[in-house]
Amino acid sequence: MNERKVNLFIYGSLRDRRIFKSVSSLSFTRKVSKIDKETLWVEPAFLTHYRKVSPDNVYFYAVAARSSKIEGLVVYDIPEWAMAEIDRYEGKRYKREKVEINTAKGPVEAQAYLVTHNSMKKHFGDRFHVNLIHELWLRKRIDKFIKRHTRPGERTADAESERRADRELLATTERDLVMSHYHTDAVSDYYLEHELDRPRPSIKLLYSEPEARPFIKNYLALVI
Repeated sequence: MNERKVNLFIYGSLRDRRIFKSVSSLSFTRKVSKIDKETLWVEPAFLTHYRKVSPDNVYFYAVAARSSKIEGLVVYDIPEWAMAEIDRYEGKRYKREKVEINTAKGPVEAQAYLVTHNSMKKHFGDRFHVNLIHELWLRKRIDKFIKRHTRPGERTADAESERRADRELLATTERDLVMSHYHTDAVSDYYLEHELDRPRPSIKLLYSEPEARPFIKNYLALVI
């Protein structure tokens, strides 16, 4: 009888190959040619509708958040005996649940260690609650910046789509701003404007590249 295997989305310390191996006795690789009984395949993935927080500045926790996403890795085909070791490593604060993650090849069914808002408040009290409020406040300020700079005053569907695209292009900057918030008492308006008011990434140069030109339309469709 074949042993049941699990795809696991990891977003914290287990992304370190050394830690993953010390916990599960297995390693992982992104090269298919190196996969064997002791080395599993892994690839980048996103978990949507969750936010990664660290109230204790030590461990990462995934809590539900409709407009957020977590960047991590998905490790394929982990055997049950190894999952039992990972369960022990993660401890009782997390609950392993089924999720659907996004990869370059499409959606994948996996499992992930998640927490609830209530459990975070129970264990961390105001540290979790206040950090979450401040982060939401910061994201609202970022929203206001985008509305002021992307088709200001327009309420059309096209304007909203362009703002969403702008938000995606600023995703890395926004993440850095949020992380800055956790290491300081506040993020000033000047710093916020300075970081967000940068030239947006562009793929215009790729139109002049013969090797890239055939894939441009597919790339834009994927982004949209």
